[in-house]
Amino acid sequence: MKYLKIFIQEGEIMRQVDLTKTLEELEGEYWGEPNFASSLVIQVHKLRKKPLCELNNEDLCMLKSIGIDWFLR
Repeated sequence: MKYLKIFIQEGEIMRQVDLTKTLEELEGEYWGEPNFASSLVIQVHKLRKKPLCELNNEDLCMLKSIGIDWFLR
């Protein structure tokens, strides 16, 4: 498994995370289908289902711009 130490904003805790998991799996929140037809909403919903190891810089920037709680250090 691929692991990386990440910084979690809440509580400022460092921990190892399995990079093959998705944000949905790590957060335990499943958003389902988007209920608003904007390209940003649709893309963010897709990115939450993508394993962390498959996210590229553009994906990370988009997630960070919407205030995601997971930050890589």
